[in-house]
Amino acid sequence: MRFVEWDAEELLSAVWSVAEGARVFNPALLANGGGYILAYRAVLADGARRIGMCRLDAGFAVVSGSRVAWSDHVPSETWFADPRLYLFGGDTYIYWNSGWGEGQNEQFLQQFNPDTLLPVGASRRLALVDSPRQQIEKNWVLYGDPPGRAVYLPHPLRLLRFDWPEMTFRFEENEFGWDDGGFEQRYGPLRGGAPPVEDNDAYWCLAHTVGYEPEGYRYRPAVFRFRADGVVTARPRAPLGLPNPYRCQRRLPRLNPYVGEVVYPCGMVRVGEGWAVSYGINDERCALAVLTAEELAASVEKVQG
Repeated sequence: MRFVEWDAEELLSAVWSVAEGARVFNPALLANGGGYILAYRAVLADGARRIGMCRLDAGFAVVSGSRVAWSDHVPSETWFADPRLYLFGGDTYIYWNSGWGEGQNEQFLQQFNPDTLLPVGASRRLALVDSPRQQIEKNWVLYGDPPGRAVYLPHPLRLLRFDWPEMTFRFEENEFGWDDGGFEQRYGPLRGGAPPVEDNDAYWCLAHTVGYEPEGYRYRPAVFRFRADGVVTARPRAPLGLPNPYRCQRRLPRLNPYVGEVVYPCGMVRVGEGWAVSYGINDERCALAVLTAEELAASVEKVQG
């Protein structure tokens, strides 16, 4: 398994001041041309929540001159958390949410130009219609071509229908229960992660779990597989073993004092016969792992029944 890490200087220099205390984490990944687009969350010394964006070459190195202070070009919003990248109908989009805050949060989708990486048009708020929303809604992961769908909850699998271009979502009639083999009992509930990736007649879906350990809440990645009709065919054997050479160690004080180790997946793309997974480490680092098809397949097992 190949491991890549980018530091704050590589991702922020020339667009924002890189002072002591800069955190860059939770990167999203999208294949584009012969390389990739990377979007990442940034928390600088002033505490403001931002999103940056850059291009990567085929070897996952930052392309010189490509870094963009993306959220500075969306003046209508002030809090940007956990980006995801999507390709819908040939156009590129970025998703983010407005974090916890007070009261309910919001989720947004914004088209951007894949050449300049700058926004196109206005951001659109995502809304759940005909159903009550939770106070905090985030980690919906979109997939498929327009009108598209979204994973609302991995277990049981609850799917949303995406009403395009109104940017509204409705629950599908069916809720797909599946036997997780005791996974959530051992590691905590599954939540959204990276946008599902189509593979033949099914989708690979990266999620994350949150479980409590003595050093604080621990975030782990996990993967499952479901068919286009919503039936889950493969469940996680154990958390996906993405490298974290730091365990709980941090360079800076914790953003959330109750959180320990964090390995948080945000992107997954094909690389030849294998897969590249982008993820955040401990709310302060951006990383990527390249897995073989065999390594990914070995992390799941068939759902019985």
